[in-house]
Amino acid sequence: MTSSPDDSLLARLAGGGGEGADPWSELAATEPDHDSPAEAQVKDKKLDSLLDRINRLGSGETGDEPQPQQSPGETDVDDTNGFFPEEPASFRQAQLTDSEVEALVLKFLLARGDAVGREIADQIKLPFVLIDELCAR
Repeated sequence: MTSSPDDSLLARLAGGGGEGADPWSELAATEPDHDSPAEAQVKDKKLDSLLDRINRLGSGETGDEPQPQQSPGETDVDDTNGFFPEEPASFRQAQLTDSEVEALVLKFLLARGDAVGREIADQIKLPFVLIDELCAR
């Protein structure tokens, strides 16, 4: 039976082989390749600026960004994030097909068991009118 290199390493680790250098040194981890201090500072500055921006957005501060103009049909709603998507009037406007919506409804019902139409509409974030039309078919 031939001995493999793994067998001799195991024997050396167990103290059975007296060859050469310390067998544990072969298993030692290599030093990690860290970024240079200059590269680390650049990455830290980028990370700090991103975190500052996230904090500003989370606190509702907008900074020097221009405020969007309000369309005549929109109502003025006081909310911290200020974004309200337009409610789609059809699946096509929502860029969805009937089968995609049906799949979402069925997946929700599979997990939930049963639900009324308004709960389904709230879960899949579509107007109840569209869900009602789909269920009536």
